[in-house]
Amino acid sequence: MQRASITVNVSIDPGDADIASRAQVSLAGATVRVVREGSGEPERARTLDPTGTVRLDSLLEGRYAISVDRVLSSPELARLEPSQRDAAVFAGGAQVSLAPPSPQTVSLSLVASRRGSLIISELFSYRPDGPNFYSFGNYLEVYNNADTTVYLDGVLLFRTTAMLHSASPMTCARSQAFRTDRNVLWSRLVWAFPGSGRDFPLPPGTAKVVAMDAIDHRAASPLTQQVDLSRADFEEIGNEADTDNPFAANLVRVQASPGALGRGHPLQTRLSFGLARPSARNRLQPDVIEWSERGQDYKVELYGIPQVDVLDVVSTTYTPQERAALEAVVGPVIDCDPWLADNFERAVAQIPMGNRPEAVARKSLGRTSAGVEILQRTRTSARDFEYVTPLRRSLNR
Repeated sequence: MQRASITVNVSIDPGDADIASRAQVSLAGATVRVVREGSGEPERARTLDPTGTVRLDSLLEGRYAISVDRVLSSPELARLEPSQRDAAVFAGGAQVSLAPPSPQTVSLSLVASRRGSLIISELFSYRPDGPNFYSFGNYLEVYNNADTTVYLDGVLLFRTTAMLHSASPMTCARSQAFRTDRNVLWSRLVWAFPGSGRDFPLPPGTAKVVAMDAIDHRAASPLTQQVDLSRADFEEIGNEADTDNPFAANLVRVQASPGALGRGHPLQTRLSFGLARPSARNRLQPDVIEWSERGQDYKVELYGIPQVDVLDVVSTTYTPQERAALEAVVGPVIDCDPWLADNFERAVAQIPMGNRPEAVARKSLGRTSAGVEILQRTRTSARDFEYVTPLRRSLNR
């Protein structure tokens, strides 16, 4: 069986070169993580040499996810101005296809963490399959990563579509212009937080939960390790048959259908979720993709959100184990490369859908002198998130 190599060349993004210079950051010793998607093989970890390069040999054919992070030490952080010290980690990532015997060379640029203000801090997409299938207990959490109060009123919550990121049924070539657009992020569904301007304040270091259904899902599905979302702050509302919790404010459907069984839209993998400023609502750019595949006609409506209005993006796909299991049933399951333009997303996170009742949450970079927790945000979902006990920063505080 033929094998080949991947050489990874890592550098600091020019936009963050000044921070790296002030901190006297060296890339030598930074960890590069590589995994062959869908293989179930363990992740390979290698360290960069003094030139910022590493080579991995004897690799089989396949698609590889590559990610890098470089955490700043205490002496390095001390060299930065106080306003720059949220840049406690540099991270980056990419995907590459390897076809032996031809080697591949990948160039990655690392960006510094940026606090931003309103971000998505946690996702819970647990959906057990089999006889206990249940898909209504999902939620996401939004967090104020800044030092001043922000208001959720009118902020947009959006998600893309799996068709945009997948080689089926839309081809990657067909979706490429939309995926790689650096000026507009193309979404499929758009909601808005309710409120007239100052109804829903979010103080620094606090989080609010957006549920698909704001009920106690432990009672609704007692055999599947669900969570209690009856105290969620916001919820989707589908049609008149959907249970409406009077204590959870309803999201406004800007461009969204009532969803699954009229109960809203569950969180899914192979998507990107994001937040945008209220001003984006009047600047959405509608477009339609139409195509035919194997005698089937498709039509997908998309809504472009201007880059200047995008506050945060989180991207998710299958774990290698789930991809392998799915491919055994339906054949190849291929993600498009790149996932999105790198000013929105640099490397996608792998989140289990069925067999792991845990949430994925942003990593913590510590706290400010005022006690506000700073969360990592490098536009690299693969490195920014980790598995956690659900709702630890919000309902279970």
